[in-house]
Amino acid sequence: MKKFNKSEIMKKAWELFRAGKEAFAVCLHRAWTIAKMVSIGNLWEKYGKRRVYFHFDFLQEKIGLWLHYYKTGNLSVVKLNGETISNAEGRRWIESMDSVYYDLDKKSFFGKGRHFENVVAIIKTACGM
Repeated sequence: MKKFNKSEIMKKAWELFRAGKEAFAVCLHRAWTIAKMVSIGNLWEKYGKRRVYFHFDFLQEKIGLWLHYYKTGNLSVVKLNGETISNAEGRRWIESMDSVYYDLDKKSFFGKGRHFENVVAIIKTACGM
């Protein structure tokens, strides 16, 4: 279990509370959620936007996706929870995991792919949302 800097989380909660019109408890919950998201992803802040991009390895482990590649970089074998699936389906999972991010300003997930909803459900479970 990752240790969190509770002082930073509390500062973030107060910052959210002063900036908006939400109750402090809601702001504290959002601050904890952001801290948990950043622990499994990278915080990106540029051009007035704030997003969390999630680590591919974390998602791959949580989903149970095992990938093996040829030397050329093409997929050789793909297993989902121990069962072999087609390489095309493996590429669909990779696309869904590779493009997902959470926009902190809009408070929603964005991404693409056939399995986008499954990936978001896994992230929400990991972050306690």
